[in-house]
Amino acid sequence: MNKRVSLAIIALFVLGIFLTGCAGSADEVILSSYFQMVRWCEREFGIEPTVVSSEKGKNEVTYVMEDTEKKFTYSAKSYATSRGMDGSTFWWHEEKYSDFGDKYRECFINTYGDQIKEIEAKYDVTISFEPSFYLARIEGDLSENVVNAATDLLVYVSEFDTRLFWKDKSVILYANDEYVGYASETDVFVDAETEYNQWLLECVANEMHVNVKRLDYIMTEVLSVDDIVGYDPDKLAHVLGSDNDTKKESKVVHFNYNGEHYWICDLIVYDEETGALVHLGNHLVK
Repeated sequence: MNKRVSLAIIALFVLGIFLTGCAGSADEVILSSYFQMVRWCEREFGIEPTVVSSEKGKNEVTYVMEDTEKKFTYSAKSYATSRGMDGSTFWWHEEKYSDFGDKYRECFINTYGDQIKEIEAKYDVTISFEPSFYLARIEGDLSENVVNAATDLLVYVSEFDTRLFWKDKSVILYANDEYVGYASETDVFVDAETEYNQWLLECVANEMHVNVKRLDYIMTEVLSVDDIVGYDPDKLAHVLGSDNDTKKESKVVHFNYNGEHYWICDLIVYDEETGALVHLGNHLVK
């Protein structure tokens, strides 16, 4: 590589860092100001907070904020972090972090602790709020009881979460250690089978490059893999975490699209034209 090409590459790299707001070192990263952090918290958490205190460290600044509606405190941090590969650092940039989600959940539990205990006693269930992708987990012996418990719990969730911070969070439900579905503020209850069918339709919509709303669900059936059209054990994809190779039967979802009948199952194969991982079905037949 000649000197001119090398200099051009370096110049492009430096220009890219400049245009994207990145920096060559942690000390060069511009952290968010007091005003910027307040605005960020307002956008992320639905209400403008009050700054209680701030603490500046090396390449970071941490603010203690008070939620002006619920009156609890949480932290919000602006800090420098790096991006790289194989031990090499390519650039530095600013990131933001807050423990608001955990503190918001704690506030809910503290506010409705007695009501939560009443729901647990009424339906003989256990409600847990461990930090996770889900809002809560309800476990019990009877599926009817865990569903009813979720319905009651979501009444208090809606009462508390007026800013809809949890609108995308679900309460997952288990009866006798078996997953039975989920409930949320937007979906009162979705059973496990319906959720699975929706997931398969979303997969097929992605593979067909169409909007999932254009797919009309017909029915689901369970078939022996030997009865599924096009099944060939030698063409199954070996996907980490998949039970492709050991399946004896598969769920087959039937649906309409543009007046035509299609089906898809949960066996993963390679698309013969693109080599991409897809679900076995007739939805990709040209």
